[in-house]
Amino acid sequence: MKKILFLSILTLFTLISCSESNNCYECESSITNEIESSDIEITKNRAVNLDQLKYNQVMYKGSHNSYERREDITEQITNSSPAYQNNVLALELDIWRNTPRSSYTNTSIPSNTWVVNHWPHPGRYGKTLASYFSKLKDWHNRNRNHLPIMIKLDVKSSNGGYQNFHEQIEWYLQRYLGDSDVIFKAQRLFKDPNRSIRHNVLYEDAWPSMNELRGKFIIVLTGNGSWMDQYVRTNSRYRWAFGMKAQTIANTNNTNSGISQANNTIDNNPNYVFYNFSMSDINDKRNKAGSREYARQLARRGMITRVYSANNRDEWERCKSWKISCISTNKIKNHDWAKIDNNNMFIQR
Repeated sequence: MKKILFLSILTLFTLISCSESNNCYECESSITNEIESSDIEITKNRAVNLDQLKYNQVMYKGSHNSYERREDITEQITNSSPAYQNNVLALELDIWRNTPRSSYTNTSIPSNTWVVNHWPHPGRYGKTLASYFSKLKDWHNRNRNHLPIMIKLDVKSSNGGYQNFHEQIEWYLQRYLGDSDVIFKAQRLFKDPNRSIRHNVLYEDAWPSMNELRGKFIIVLTGNGSWMDQYVRTNSRYRWAFGMKAQTIANTNNTNSGISQANNTIDNNPNYVFYNFSMSDINDKRNKAGSREYARQLARRGMITRVYSANNRDEWERCKSWKISCISTNKIKNHDWAKIDNNNMFIQR
């Protein structure tokens, strides 16, 4: 009780000083220095308003190959208790394109233009991407204040060539998922329209807060690398979706080398702010300090990183320590380690 009273008085005194000096960072530091180490984490949690964190400042749980999981996609993104049951903020759907026989527009694009399956190409008899979007729209209408949900669309097909892929996928999104009331478009990050999306994230503080992104879906494209590169550089400041670049972790024991290689990755990819890693790649380099710093440097510079197939406790904790934004797993329910936090669906990186 005496300790609590002391802390309350100390905090009140510090807040008064803060209002006079307008230097809240120094206030937080002075409070932390006065408190025993067992209390530091509590103080930090109180000092951070999670909802005000930018989207690229947080870590959250994702599902890998969401359509193959035992749980329905809307069940996966439901806020449930305890924290390891569902509470997913990122889905993944593998998609294949069926080249249509006739021309179409944004209002007439067929629902089976894109179908969902892992392998092989399911053809026109696969379950349509639109059917999954319908479920997500219904869920959204019942939960309009939901946290932002990443929908990662992994493009498996290459049939038919590029064929204005950027128009086709965006027409499809518009017709079957919704417009800017539902989708947070990549074009919104271009505070400076004359610079790259990377520049806007690094230097214009472009990402909104988690609170500002409530009720939004964020569409991220991966898969066919040449299509992705074409998509993100074609009138890039008008795009609806983000590109996510498949990336390998730097293989180095030297921390400075890891940081330098991360900077090179960022600097050489002006059209990307999302990066995708495999868990097997991280496991291969788990004992390399420079490899860990490579991932952490991407976090420090505000890039959003995703790892897929973190399917046991050690892998999960490793991803958290490497500051991975989206830790995707097959273990959606009934695994007590598969949570980002005991109380929150996202935490600060």
